[in-house]
Amino acid sequence: MDFYGSICLSDITEDMVKVANNGKKYLNVIIGERREVSKMGNTHYIKAYVPKDKYDTNKNYFIGEVKPREQKS
Repeated sequence: MDFYGSICLSDITEDMVKVANNGKKYLNVIIGERREVSKMGNTHYIKAYVPKDKYDTNKNYFIGEVKPREQKS
C-alpha cells in the first residue's frame, strides 16, 4: 500500500536536522498510525525523530500527515 501526504517544511527547525560526515543534511522521522482517521482522511502522522537527550517536551515535533493513496485500476 502506498501513502500520500505532505510535510510542513516550515515546522522543521535546525535542531531537528542531522548533518552527516559527508556534509549532507538528514531529517530522521517516525511514521505512526493515528488513533482515529482525521477529517481529511489521514490515517498516519509524520513526526521528527529527536534523541531523548535533545527532546523538548514543550516543542511540537509533528510535521505532517499521510493517507492511503488511491490506486488506479
